[in-house]
Amino acid sequence: MGCADPHGAPDALGFLTLGVGIVKLAAAPAANASGGDTQWIPIGVVAGGFAFTLVLWAALVQEEERGISAKVESTRSSWRSRSRST
Repeated sequence: MGCADPHGAPDALGFLTLGVGIVKLAAAPAANASGGDTQWIPIGVVAGGFAFTLVLWAALVQEEERGISAKVESTRSSWRSRSRST
């Protein structure tokens, strides 16, 4: 997956703000036209929850890969030091 980007958190916050703004702009005319009933909003909540879960899963996979890489590198360096000492 690659290394962590230091701009990831501000970018994510910006996209979150943009998404909330778009939903708010879309909800206003729909609420006025139907008398305040916006039945499509739960679909957005489910999609947002799915996206949030997917992002957390990707972060978990990346952290696991980092841990495995560190363990492999540690084992590799210990084997190299053992082979040099004999």
